[in-house]
Amino acid sequence: KYFPHELEAAIEEADIAGVTPSYTAVFPHRPKSSDTEVRCVVYLPTYEPDDVATRVRTSDQIAKISTMQTGTRPYVIIPLEKSLLPKSSLGELSRAKIRTAFESGAYTSYKESDEKTIKAYRVERIEKPSNETEEAILNCFVDMFEVARDEVGTKHQSL
Repeated sequence: KYFPHELEAAIEEADIAGVTPSYTAVFPHRPKSSDTEVRCVVYLPTYEPDDVATRVRTSDQIAKISTMQTGTRPYVIIPLEKSLLPKSSLGELSRAKIRTAFESGAYTSYKESDEKTIKAYRVERIEKPSNETEEAILNCFVDMFEVARDEVGTKHQSL
């Protein structure tokens, strides 16, 4: 259990390069085949759309803070245009409106584009196993953490 405003505050306090202050929203979502709700994060990026390294770093930092606060990664992290994150007359984002837009599919193209861009960036930088031992360890890691085989390599890559 968590309160969305607490995670929003943690993201704001982290002063993440790439996140526009006061334009982050966290909301729950229940996927069709799930018994529980998951956490979604949307934010207004400060980086240019073609600055993929900053996009990846920003997403990773949001995921790290979320994991530290709640114990799990967000279901999705989506950078959105300012027009999709309207503020009320009190200067606050409406989680309810944002959630409704997400669940109606209004952010699907943004989500898919972001995921595709980040995956391509990571795949391009993956170092493949150089021997049988590295291959075995990598396969154990893939099985244990249920990650895609083409998304992990043998060495940490700093961004």
